[in-house]
Amino acid sequence: MNKMKNNALYYPYINPPKSKWLLEKLLYWDSISSIIPSQVEASKDELEPLTKDLISAGLLKLIKPFDYNLSIFQSRFLEVAKNFTPSSITKTRIHIEKIGNLSYDLTELGLLKHGEYSYPWFKMNSELAFIFMKMLVEELSKIPDLNATTITDSLPQNIEKERIREDVLSFCMPLPNVDKISIDKILKFKEKHAPLIIGYRNRIEEITLNIINQDEKTRKDRFELEKSKFKEEIKELNEAISSSWKKPLIERIIIPIVSTVGGYFGGGYIGGAIGFTASIGSPLIDSFNKEKHPLSYYTSMERTF
Repeated sequence: MNKMKNNALYYPYINPPKSKWLLEKLLYWDSISSIIPSQVEASKDELEPLTKDLISAGLLKLIKPFDYNLSIFQSRFLEVAKNFTPSSITKTRIHIEKIGNLSYDLTELGLLKHGEYSYPWFKMNSELAFIFMKMLVEELSKIPDLNATTITDSLPQNIEKERIREDVLSFCMPLPNVDKISIDKILKFKEKHAPLIIGYRNRIEEITLNIINQDEKTRKDRFELEKSKFKEEIKELNEAISSSWKKPLIERIIIPIVSTVGGYFGGGYIGGAIGFTASIGSPLIDSFNKEKHPLSYYTSMERTF
């Protein structure tokens, strides 16, 4: 099994959607990247306000196609393009920096035109443009330094694993439908709960793989089973955390266990000091471990968003 990646690479557009989907991804992955040509970054005319704010906050990283050798991708896509038969006539804008050395060949094939768009934008059949972007991000995702998996909000055309992951995230991310995304709240949350995110994400990927590894006839049943198990564990975790904070304050104060006793707190009586520490040590340590449980990332989201 491939090693779990920590980051995500968004496609097919420059601007990710302002939606619950984006909020989930910002809290699920360490970072999100989008392919934004240098010319677009410089002019900023094509960037939506939210995209600009995400970039400024460091929540959205820029990937520039010219920074990478994409010759293998370009050769593969050209072969796909030569055999492409569209089922619709809808067109999509695509930037020359993404097309690169393919511009001449695609123009000769009649698959790339200026049309109503002026340089550096071209227009391409929407179906072919989606294939182009999917192949491009898949090639970029192979670059070790990016450490990224591909994500898209265009689910009908997406790969099976990603569709199942989206279904799993629907019950694993307790987030509201949003009209406005609070960047400051996201930054503070990720900073505070960063130690939990890898364990949480591994758990979600485990659930996803458990479902994928079923045959088609039993996949839906496994999905419902995993959902039920997850919700039950969250319920137990919430109850454990709530219970621990209902205890008297003295039971929630962590007192260090020391190997030698002396001074003001020692009282010259080692046995008494150890007895007192042990009497509150177990529940304290137990409570601490519960709050460091990877699924505490979920319970923290419930309380924050």
